[in-house]
Amino acid sequence: MRKLLRFLSLLAVSTLAVPSLHAQAVTAQAQLNGSVRDQTGGVVPKASVSLRNVDTNQSYATTSNEAGYYIFTNVPPGNYALSAESSGFSKYEQTGIALLVAQIATIDISLKPGGFTEKVKVNSEAPVIEPTRTEVAPALRLAIPVLSLLLLTRQSFGFPSAASAT
Repeated sequence: MRKLLRFLSLLAVSTLAVPSLHAQAVTAQAQLNGSVRDQTGGVVPKASVSLRNVDTNQSYATTSNEAGYYIFTNVPPGNYALSAESSGFSKYEQTGIALLVAQIATIDISLKPGGFTEKVKVNSEAPVIEPTRTEVAPALRLAIPVLSLLLLTRQSFGFPSAASAT
């Protein structure tokens, strides 16, 4: 009977000890998750999300699912930089993310519209200027005599001149 009790005691202790050892091994890592959305709150599926350890330069990559959710599991603790991009949006970057042992962190990403590149090509030639040719434009030909007439009479538009006011 004593042997049976010892055996059951040993079995109970070993059964309780193994999961705790397994739990310690699993919790030595961290996890980062979140959602990728646009500025209006709509989900952004299939966005490329990357996590880079700034100390070791180790990178992890994932893609957001149809609900815009992303997850990085079993990431070593450390300092990280997070980036995300999707077509039609500007690239998102965040630094200074410290992940600790057994931490489950959530960072939601908001992408801004942009990332479009426009190329405008103008095919126009500047008008040729001829510095050796002096010619008065037709509109100025009419304006010069009118201006001369106004200066000679010193009355413009029916207002008395300054000389006649004294």
